[in-house]
Amino acid sequence: MNTNQVYKTYIGQGYYGTSIPSVIRRNVLENPKWYTPYTPYQAEISQGRLECLLNFQTAITELTGMDISNASLLDEATAAGEAMMMSYNIHGGKRRKFFVSKDTFPQTIAVIKTRCKTMNLDCEVGNLSDFDHSKG
Repeated sequence: MNTNQVYKTYIGQGYYGTSIPSVIRRNVLENPKWYTPYTPYQAEISQGRLECLLNFQTAITELTGMDISNASLLDEATAAGEAMMMSYNIHGGKRRKFFVSKDTFPQTIAVIKTRCKTMNLDCEVGNLSDFDHSKG
C-alpha cells in the first residue's frame, strides 16, 4: 500500500539570475560594517542589516518619488504580505479590500490571502487589465 502523497512544489519560483553593479555589491552587500560594526554578536548583525534595509528603502523612495517603499530579508511572498500590511496601516485600516494580479506567484497569493483572512479583509485575485483603479 502506497501512502505517499505527491504535492506540487513552488521552490525556485520568483528567483532569477541578476546582475548587481559592483559598487552596490561591494558597498552594500559585501560591506562588513553591515554585519560587524563592533563585535560579532547577533544584536549588532541585526542592527547592521536593519540599517542596510533602511538605506535601501530611502534610496528607492528618492529614486522613484514614492511616499513609501518596502525592503525585506524575507522571501518574496512574506515581503508581499508585509507590503499589504503596510498599505493597510498607511490608510488607517479604512481600505478593506486588496487586489492581487492573477499573474503573481501562487505562494505570494496564498500568503496575502492568508493575511487578509486573519484580518477579515477581502482579497480579490484577477486580471490587472480588468481592475478598476478608480474604486480606491
